[in-house]
Amino acid sequence: MRYLRSGAWQEAVVAFKRALEVEATASAWEHLGQAAWWANDPATFFDALERAHQRYVESGDQQGAARTAIWLARAHVEVGEHAVANGWIQRTQSHLNGLADTPELGWLFLFQGHLALMGKKDTAAAHALAQQSIALGKKFGDTDIEMWGRALDGLALVIAGDVPAGMQQLDEAATIGVAQEATDLNAIAATCCYLIHACERTMDHERALQWYSRTREICERWHFETLAAVCRTQYATILMAQGKWQEAEAELDGARMMISGYRPQLVPLCDIRLAELRRRQGKFDEALKLFQQMDSHPVSMLGRGLIALERGDSVSASELAARYLRRVPPSDPLERIAGLALHLRAHIAQALLDDAGVTLGEILRIAEAVPLPPIKATASLCAGLFSAADGDLDTARQQFEDAVDFFIAAGMPYDAARSRLDLAITLKELNRPARAQAEGQGALETFHVLGAEAGEKCALHFLQSLLKDSSISLQAAWQKAGLTRREAEVLTLIAQGKPNEEIARVLFLSIRTVERHISTIYQKIGVSGKAARAAAVVWATKVGLVAPHT
Repeated sequence: MRYLRSGAWQEAVVAFKRALEVEATASAWEHLGQAAWWANDPATFFDALERAHQRYVESGDQQGAARTAIWLARAHVEVGEHAVANGWIQRTQSHLNGLADTPELGWLFLFQGHLALMGKKDTAAAHALAQQSIALGKKFGDTDIEMWGRALDGLALVIAGDVPAGMQQLDEAATIGVAQEATDLNAIAATCCYLIHACERTMDHERALQWYSRTREICERWHFETLAAVCRTQYATILMAQGKWQEAEAELDGARMMISGYRPQLVPLCDIRLAELRRRQGKFDEALKLFQQMDSHPVSMLGRGLIALERGDSVSASELAARYLRRVPPSDPLERIAGLALHLRAHIAQALLDDAGVTLGEILRIAEAVPLPPIKATASLCAGLFSAADGDLDTARQQFEDAVDFFIAAGMPYDAARSRLDLAITLKELNRPARAQAEGQGALETFHVLGAEAGEKCALHFLQSLLKDSSISLQAAWQKAGLTRREAEVLTLIAQGKPNEEIARVLFLSIRTVERHISTIYQKIGVSGKAARAAAVVWATKVGLVAPHT
């Protein structure tokens, strides 16, 4: 038993196998199964737990039989055998029929609540089952049952939209787990996963960082490789939203390495998130290949719909949005709003403003009920898109400004840049070219820093169109901007892709002089930041200093 208490799983497997050679008791088979599960040896686990269950049945120990049946049901769900899992759930209920309240009944309620929440998105059923399990945990003084019950209830509340109350429950449950009050490893693992999942849904970056750190400590203490891998995939989504794309990909790569050998059914958790990262990077073909491996997953539907919209296929985008929304019920507003936003954009692209107005109404109701910064940002962005399509450009301007501010407050730079580009387009329509250029360049710089290829191309195309539509004569623009002939020569070579060292060599100038000319050029043509060189190339092309494909 000391090996189980210390997380030495392989040693525990060996010890219990030796004990079974002396006496094959139900308890020894059960403990061998537990050790084998955490040692990532599913074959030994299933064999041992089934033997334990049989011996409990033969001895008339209904509670022991129920306990092992629940273990087997949970394990079969994890390996994707849901029909078999359902059979074991029914066996558990049969074992508990006629008995008074027992801790095993609390475990059954927890597992049923988990399936209701994660499978059917039935937050009401999950809440009711969680409350029943909490009551049983208190009745029997079982901290593990109470902890898992509070975590389940917390996640159900978050999914339903009551984020403050849900997070309070999750924080308390996680505190029980990390403070070592709890002992059941399944309960600890579920609690940690629920909390990080809630942070992933709400984009609560600060809470996620704090609890993710503590969760990693638990994983190291108990050698929870599977839990560590799952939490890493969830945390990668938060890093992705923060614009920390290299860190996100590193977490996904690490998680995949941890689970590919012994939990291959969990690999799609990594792939679906990697697909979303590739979509944001503008690597659409690679993203689609990954998304299509999980064709019926809601995230895949959403991702493929967004790519279809980017490529001008609004019909496919609308169909995928509708399909997504059929899978994500109104009881899950945090997930539903993303599908509604895609549907609205597709409606607008098809000039179906009445349908877009209905969709916007549902989005605004969600934002009112769940006023989190990411939700308010999405609602403001969608309202701006609708107002712009309806011709109310000044209202659209204000709504896009709000979207930018909310996304920045939520720590979501990619989404802020997308909204900023929408704002720039609206400002151009309002005949405010100077500010339109500033917003467009701001979006360009963010996309450039992030490595968002498609976003960067869109921003560059916008800035090109802004220059093309200018009333300034293209051929005389460099003179109008106040550039000297030497500065025009430097800018021409920049636009031709020459590095500073080559420019200095061609013009017989020092590097320092070239750098000084470049600084002056940027100031005169109104570009700045890390993407200034790319913006200067666009400007030079449009004023005729170089050919468009130079």
